[in-house]
Amino acid sequence: MGGLPYDLYLLDPAAQKASSLEKPIIAQAWRPPLVFQRDKQGTKWFIDVGHPAIALGDWNVYTAKEGRPVCTISFHPGAENPADLLPKQLLAFTRRLDEVLGPGNNEGTLQPTAGIRIAAQHLLANAALRPWALADTDAYNSRSEVDKGLEQWADTNRARRRLYDEIRKTYPDAEQSLAEYYEKAYRLPAQKSREVASWTLGLILRSYFVFPNEEGRRQDRNTRTNPWPHAR
Repeated sequence: MGGLPYDLYLLDPAAQKASSLEKPIIAQAWRPPLVFQRDKQGTKWFIDVGHPAIALGDWNVYTAKEGRPVCTISFHPGAENPADLLPKQLLAFTRRLDEVLGPGNNEGTLQPTAGIRIAAQHLLANAALRPWALADTDAYNSRSEVDKGLEQWADTNRARRRLYDEIRKTYPDAEQSLAEYYEKAYRLPAQKSREVASWTLGLILRSYFVFPNEEGRRQDRNTRTNPWPHAR
């Protein structure tokens, strides 16, 4: 969540001391910039991917020759929160998932609950605007692990059981609304829309939780690769 900002410099191969560094190409970046080069002689270019708390925020592109952005990549021009583009049934479902997380107060420097919330918001933004970019590794646990963890969580008191029952009850409507969104927004055939929605909603559910897993991150028969037509 926190940490020191990043500066990106280009070091002249002839330079022998760090003091020879000039001003950075990118200064005070919140996350490590992406670095690209087509070949050994090609022009280097860099991308500042913005603040981690902003879902699909603008990316600023720099080159080795420029000390300022040469262009900006906007994923959702004009949309303050891309997740708001998703159907209301799905958003109501995710609010219940968020309620399970709890407030996350007094968690110290690492703020694990806040980290989960931010990751889930990034995933929802991609689900709305870039569903082909989603990957099974966007969630820590498998579906069976999450289902087991939520069942154990719900068994502790009646309020938790009622909330979990609501999640299970509203799951089909959330999935159907997401399928209709993909069919309308991306002109997918109805069957493919249902397939993509089913996989995506399962991933959304899993992204809201992190349960202990002695075997580490893995796939099982409840997880599949992204079924989007052009996903890799």
